[in-house]
Amino acid sequence: MMDENTITCEEVIKKLPDFIGGKLEGSEAEEIENHIKDCDSCFSQMEINLPKSKGDDFEKKRRKFENVFIRRALGRVTICCLLITVVAYILFTCLYQTVFSKTLMKKHEQIENGLYDLVQFTMPGARITGGNEGSIGLFESINIVNFEQQLLWDNYCTGKIDVAVPNYIGENDWRYQFLYKKSGQKIGWNNPIQKNNEKLEKARKKLEDIKAWSKCAMVISFEKPVTLTEMDSIVSLSGDVSREWWFSIDTSNLSLNKWGYRKMNSFPSANWGFPMDIKMSETGPEAAGVDENNNPSFDVKEDEQGNLPQLWAIDTKRPVTQMYKYFRNEMGKFVGYAKYFEVDEFSKDLDNVYNLIKNKDVRINGAIFRATTSSALKVLNNSNIADVEIIKLDFDYNSPLAGY
Repeated sequence: MMDENTITCEEVIKKLPDFIGGKLEGSEAEEIENHIKDCDSCFSQMEINLPKSKGDDFEKKRRKFENVFIRRALGRVTICCLLITVVAYILFTCLYQTVFSKTLMKKHEQIENGLYDLVQFTMPGARITGGNEGSIGLFESINIVNFEQQLLWDNYCTGKIDVAVPNYIGENDWRYQFLYKKSGQKIGWNNPIQKNNEKLEKARKKLEDIKAWSKCAMVISFEKPVTLTEMDSIVSLSGDVSREWWFSIDTSNLSLNKWGYRKMNSFPSANWGFPMDIKMSETGPEAAGVDENNNPSFDVKEDEQGNLPQLWAIDTKRPVTQMYKYFRNEMGKFVGYAKYFEVDEFSKDLDNVYNLIKNKDVRINGAIFRATTSSALKVLNNSNIADVEIIKLDFDYNSPLAGY
């Protein structure tokens, strides 16, 4: 409600000539001045009636009221800009959370799955360690995967792959970190392999002496690449069918990158293969993978979305063939994930390898495995093994001698 003592616009306009001429004094002049400062209409009338040239007093008064008007206008513009910014932020946040975030989150998850596949399918004997340290922001997605990889000569390295992927524009930023326990050499296979009978016999003798109380990790190479069925027999006859295997597939007939991928900070050219324990990026229902009696079902088939059921148990008769089916399924998804890597050299290699593994005649040219020493000796009895490297020996706490 307006104060009864507040001067009105009509009264101000009537008194403007006297106010401009300096005939009003005291509270009356102050009241009109305050009114003009807050009233655009009366301010405009004052400008019309204010003489253009009447000496310094009139010029000072003009400038005084013009400054007041400018400050008031700037204040209103500032408030409007702040309000527009707040409203725009609220609208964009709602839009981001309901529309963009779902798309970006899906992209982030696919890049993360792609990095997991990069480790388990291209780094012999490597395994994922730790939880996900990545994050997704408004402008970029940070994707991090930590791993540990067995090396030759009882050594291992821990590593981290860190790739920042822009959400809208820009290039991927790849970063790698490898920490070595001590000197060692990465595991790999080259064809052809010359059979080293002297080295094989020396390894057998060494293992025979300690088989009662030890377990070991070793790398084997085949003189001629073996089929999946032959590899099934080797693993099954060892009597120790565990998840501690990594199989190298023979890619000697493919034209693959030999010197690493430059955009990925010289990421080493890969030995392609698969572990016995594959991390699937998507699985079927939890109840899948068992028959009507709740027993493990090994004759798995893809569903309508192309997913295989969850792996409940290893088929002791066909462990490699069973795992290869999961490898082939996951590699199909890896091809899709890798497009976010934006590394053409790697994508071409991946396409070539995937086209190879879709063929059922794929061959295995070597493997890494960890087993009891007695089981390892059974593996070494295979006549097609050309070379072996014992990379680790440990006391087997489950052996009969463990209690002595």
